[in-house]
Amino acid sequence: MPLPEQCWTSGKPEILYKFRKVCLMRIAVLLMYSIMGILFLTSTCFYQRLNGAFVTLRKQRLVKAAVYIGLSVVVNTVILSQDAINITLAFLGLILLLLAGFEGSLLHKLSAAFILYPFIGSLNYLISALMLPLLPSVYTQANRYQFMGFGVFRSIITCLFWFFMSRIFAERLRYVKEYLNAGTLILLDLVSLTPLLSMIYIVTTASRSMLPYSLPVILANLLTNMGILELIVRMAENTRTAAENENLRLQRDYYQELEHNQQEIRRLRHDMNNHLTAIGACLKQGNTEEALQYFDGLSQTASVTGRSFCTNGLVNAMLNAKYNLALEKGLEPFFHIELTEGLPFDNIDLCSLFANLLDNAIEACEKVPDSQSRLLELRTRCSKGFFSFQAVNSYCGPLHFSGGVYHTTKEEPGRHGFGLARVRAVVDKYGGTLEIRHEQGIFTVTIIIPVK
Repeated sequence: MPLPEQCWTSGKPEILYKFRKVCLMRIAVLLMYSIMGILFLTSTCFYQRLNGAFVTLRKQRLVKAAVYIGLSVVVNTVILSQDAINITLAFLGLILLLLAGFEGSLLHKLSAAFILYPFIGSLNYLISALMLPLLPSVYTQANRYQFMGFGVFRSIITCLFWFFMSRIFAERLRYVKEYLNAGTLILLDLVSLTPLLSMIYIVTTASRSMLPYSLPVILANLLTNMGILELIVRMAENTRTAAENENLRLQRDYYQELEHNQQEIRRLRHDMNNHLTAIGACLKQGNTEEALQYFDGLSQTASVTGRSFCTNGLVNAMLNAKYNLALEKGLEPFFHIELTEGLPFDNIDLCSLFANLLDNAIEACEKVPDSQSRLLELRTRCSKGFFSFQAVNSYCGPLHFSGGVYHTTKEEPGRHGFGLARVRAVVDKYGGTLEIRHEQGIFTVTIIIPVK
């Protein structure tokens, strides 16, 4: 009969082998979970690059950490056939994260959800539908590693998808927040409802036997949403190009006005001796009234080059240019401009606001046949946290107004009629309101923008 010590010694290798096997299994499980966690966060970072085109993540560290954890769950949610719970909870979770963890308007947050969530739902459904038939139907200890391997492989596919999406679209979407106004975003949201609702309907109603039919539809849905994202990119880029062209026009007008003023000053300096001689001769001859008239004319000519409407040099030069243009058209404009320091407006946006409205007003006044009925007034004021702007001008003839938009009466309308649209874009950019009235031959534009 073997001694107890001999039994313990003979069983030691087997115990060590089992212990080593259990340790290796747990290490393998921990390693797989770690890999999946890293892939989850990586795919979330790529997704956030797209999401950041619509909304801005809050700066608090705890909020950032909570948002990234929440987004990693949403982006990597497993969605199966007839899985109404997961696809609905993931969508609601995304909306809650956008509302609580991001800065920006409600419209921008909803746009981020409507436009980007179809990618999440369609991709996760496609991966699950294609890979789950390859896995065992029952989860047991024996096939545990197959399910974990599926999780890792699924995470790799998801991460690669969001990596390529961010490479293709993230940089090109950077102009969305700045250049797409509220009306455009609402239109894009309505278009995005089609892939969003169709995806939810197919996922919640299609059984496993319907997979051969539902997968092509989901894939087409995914491609359609990519087309919508490309449309958003092009609309933002076109709007940016139009704004840059507007900026170039304003800068050209600014430098032309400076050059005109310099020429006037040089001409006045060159002729100053002649003017003084003429005035002196009139005084020596006792023609005081004629000397005063001559002086008044000279003073009026000099004032044209040196009006000071405000302390902003760029805006003042642009206003001088429009004022002189109005005088050349036979108008008598009235400008009362109050621009305090520290207003949160870009100079180009401010000039665009003034220039487009004044161009429209001057053109409308010029068409009024009775010169005594021509009216052109411009007033701005900063008071009680608001910047108010009002342009009033006379007009004649019918106005083309439909769908909340005034349409140009010029020939080739495709090349005109962008003035008020540009004004509306600037007002929307700063969260202001725009009101337009026209009655009894008077056209009034009133703008109110909150300032901090």
